Order: sequence, then C-alpha cells, then structure tokens
Amino acid sequence: MPRQTRAPTPTPKRMANYRQRMRAAGLRPVQIWVPGSRSPDFAELPSVVICPLTPTLRDDADQFRLEVDPSEQNGLREASQIAIDKITVIPAKKIGGVIGASDDALLLRVNRVLALFLGIV
Repeated sequence: MPRQTRAPTPTPKRMANYRQRMRAAGLRPVQIWVPGSRSPDFAELPSVVICPLTPTLRDDADQFRLEVDPSEQNGLREASQIAIDKITVIPAKKIGGVIGASDDALLLRVNRVLALFLGIV
C-alpha cells in the first residue's frame, strides 16, 4: 500500500506556529543591539545586550520607543516598538532563532536613539 504524504506546510504558517509555541513558553522577540554579534570575537561572550520589542504601543515615551511596522523581512506580525529605554543584558544561551532582520534605516535609527539615551552624543 503506498504511503500517503501530506502537503508541506507553507513557511508563513510554520513560522506562525513556531512563534505561537515560543510565546506560549514565555519567550518574546527582541532587537539585539551588538555590532558583529555573530563574529568569532563575540562568540565567546556569555551575554548579549538587547532592546526588547513590544506590541504595546506607548505614545508617552516616543523619544525612546521606535515604532516598527510588520513586514515579511522583519518577521513581526503586528506593529511594535523597540524599547530603547529598556536595554538590558541577557545570557547568550537564551537567544533563540532568528525571526527576521532589521533594515539599515531602522538600525541607523536605533543607533542614534541609543546614543542619545546613553548620553554619548
């Protein structure tokens, strides 16, 4: 008897299922702000600096919250904000898989706001 095969699940559905499982496990996406974090120089570091992403949009902290619209490139499902005012350090082993990528314009905005927030400009 021939074995029945299922049609492969489309990538967007697989990613949605994956994100749902990760959120159910208490995980959430973050913006990692460490230049060259995938280079060998950073591979030995036990922690990374992150800027959390949140779907809770605040208008009272707009100077330090960067809005990001969802796109296929960034992997977000809803409008979110990068919380520059909540930068923190977490163990590198807690970093999961990549769900998307920021474009150069967003990274430039993050760098500028981060420099302002840290008082290095």
